[in-house]
Amino acid sequence: MAIKQQQATSDNAQAASDNNSLSDEDGRRIVELGYEPVFKREFGRLSSFSFAFSISGLYATIATTFIYGLQAGGAPALVWCWLIAGSGCMCIALSVAELVSAYPTSGGLYFTLKYLVPTERVPLTSWLCGWLNLLGQVAGVASADYGCSQLLLAAISMGTEFHYQPTAGHTVGVMAAIIFLHGFINSLSTKWLDRITKCPKIAVYWVFSDK
Repeated sequence: MAIKQQQATSDNAQAASDNNSLSDEDGRRIVELGYEPVFKREFGRLSSFSFAFSISGLYATIATTFIYGLQAGGAPALVWCWLIAGSGCMCIALSVAELVSAYPTSGGLYFTLKYLVPTERVPLTSWLCGWLNLLGQVAGVASADYGCSQLLLAAISMGTEFHYQPTAGHTVGVMAAIIFLHGFINSLSTKWLDRITKCPKIAVYWVFSDK
């Protein structure tokens, strides 16, 4: 047990060292771009991966859309759609990852357009990118939380042997509560968000460690 604790301490120290080096490197890159670093960089590799994984909304999006593929083409349609669409999405993900790593600033693609688009087209392209990103965020959060609400109420209905039947009002109400909860969590400081993303790692370590 003591050896595992020492190993965990060593891993945490190494992670902190890696995060500091990455932060310093990003800070120098921002200065080269003509900006002064003002945000605290408190997300490590695990936190960054957790946020990237959670923003895809796997729990509330995949489960709620399985029925359409099954009805349209059955299991083969789901498999081929996943392979084809997944390959295209992976190309986009790799391209975006390359861009945001080259320009480590807030704003993401909205900012990188300044360097990738011809000068005369930057205002219009940035305007379109900003509004499309905003609409995508609003629609994405609403659809993911609505699907999450449906799944939660369906689980409750099955748990009561279908004596409880959720209504549209119940679904919207639970959706609003989930949106409020998500808004509260995302309003926390990056320090607390980093700690929240480490909870699964701590739980896994506790389960597999000696009592």
